Amino acid sequence: DSMQQKRKTREEKKRRKLLRAEVPLVTIHGYKGSVLARKVNGQLDVLWLTAFQAAGFSTPDLSLPMTWTDGVQDRDDVESMHTLKAVTVVPYLYEADLYGLWLAKAKASGRPTYEFSYDWRRSNLETVTRFLLYLQWISAKHHGRKVQICAHSLGAVITMAAMNLKPELFHSVLFCGAPLRGGPGLCDNIHGGTVVGRNHNITGADVAVTFASLYQMAQDVDHGHTADPTYTGIADAQGNDLPINWYDIEDWKKYKLGIFGKEENPSPVVIEHMKNSLKEGRKLRELMKHRADIKYPPITVVASNTIPTPLCMVQNGPKSVHGWDLETSATALGDGRFTYFLLFLFYF
Repeated sequence: DSMQQKRKTREEKKRRKLLRAEVPLVTIHGYKGSVLARKVNGQLDVLWLTAFQAAGFSTPDLSLPMTWTDGVQDRDDVESMHTLKAVTVVPYLYEADLYGLWLAKAKASGRPTYEFSYDWRRSNLETVTRFLLYLQWISAKHHGRKVQICAHSLGAVITMAAMNLKPELFHSVLFCGAPLRGGPGLCDNIHGGTVVGRNHNITGADVAVTFASLYQMAQDVDHGHTADPTYTGIADAQGNDLPINWYDIEDWKKYKLGIFGKEENPSPVVIEHMKNSLKEGRKLRELMKHRADIKYPPITVVASNTIPTPLCMVQNGPKSVHGWDLETSATALGDGRFTYFLLFLFYF
């Protein structure tokens, strides 16, 4: 009868809820999303990110060595400690929540929750390897259960590549602000640097040029824009797309992008660093491509189409920095950093 059916429905819902409660949840942050620190005389010296640093009173050097050994960028003594929860300069007046609210809500759900922290300056291929090892450990800890992922920004790029390598580890995936499509990526960080709060130098161009990760966020040579196959992420002053292979250093030289915007003949160390970073980036893009032989887990994409977002960098535009205007291009709706079509999971 109807009463018996309702009872069965309630029991089934309860059973599914219990099953969901046992699935481990891992959050992987985006670019600049973890605390970076080094140990000095047994004490932690935080290099990213304190209130003093955001206010511009302190500017530690975040530069990585630009030398590589056996295909791996040399390390400094800085480590990623944990996901960056919030930065507070003046409580309730000048503060920004980053991942704190989400992580608190995830923990309050009663689910087994974890956060994967990584050094967002280093090559993303390195991070993919570390992420897979971490997920294998989490899965083993939970008796072989698959893992649910919440991935933001650069963390989504890493997750997509990892999922193609070990799809059997993944229960389901939530992508948030995921620039899977590519576009100009974060080239503007390398070319002009970024301001953090009131600090104009902590991730300035001279620092960002040392980060391998930033060279690996642009679109692949055969991944055009969904709405416009000619889209490349850079345009001339008239708005015409300019052809570019983001993973060919000769095109960086041709268009005077990044270090070439300031130096005509950068040092051999810088050149070799760029070549290595771009080579790793090309491999990453190959790893991210959809594979017909894989049965992908359920995937949800959170993508905004409400904020006017610059489409590209404009050559010799009205607000050019070293020949490229990062502000005044035509816009399309997106999340403010990436347009909607760059965020949408177009592969499936």
